[in-house]
Amino acid sequence: MIVNGYYTRNASDENTVVTVSKPLATNFITGGGYLAMSISAGLFPGAPGTKNNFGFNVKYNKNATNLQGRINTIVRNGGRVFQIKGNSMTSLSVQPVVAGTNCEAPSAASPCRATFNGKASIQDVTNPLLPLAIDGNATLQVTMLDKGEPGGGDTIGITVWNKGGGLWFSSNWNGSKTVEQTLGGGNLVVH
Repeated sequence: MIVNGYYTRNASDENTVVTVSKPLATNFITGGGYLAMSISAGLFPGAPGTKNNFGFNVKYNKNATNLQGRINTIVRNGGRVFQIKGNSMTSLSVQPVVAGTNCEAPSAASPCRATFNGKASIQDVTNPLLPLAIDGNATLQVTMLDKGEPGGGDTIGITVWNKGGGLWFSSNWNGSKTVEQTLGGGNLVVH
């Protein structure tokens, strides 16, 4: 959102993601917030100390045959601001961590895990008036753990690859894979 009138500043390094979700009872995941970057990796890693803002929602259609959803995440490094957007989801997996429980009301004692995959595009939005396309055929994977409300213990890992399989972005890289990281702020919901 850009506010006009007396407010004339529009700096892309201040961009953030706001997620508004309609509450559903089952077959959906949603979340929004940020991760504090410390050991990001890839061609477009997040610089240490910056925020990786994100927002997403993924659900099945009414017949539970097709996935619908979006993800938007912002990565900052070296004075550049990159936006990764996904709107073609290819898979969603939701499962309780504790056997014999379900994902209707996740909690710290009974968390729920979710993973979704999809296609993504990457843009350099450092100049919001002149965004530059980087890749339109990237793939992404998001893994998360919902530990209930209000989301302080929730974890997430975001990975984006180019069409050749090279790593564009990892939110928290351990040398061989993306490891989930506790949210710096926000909430994840898995049902």
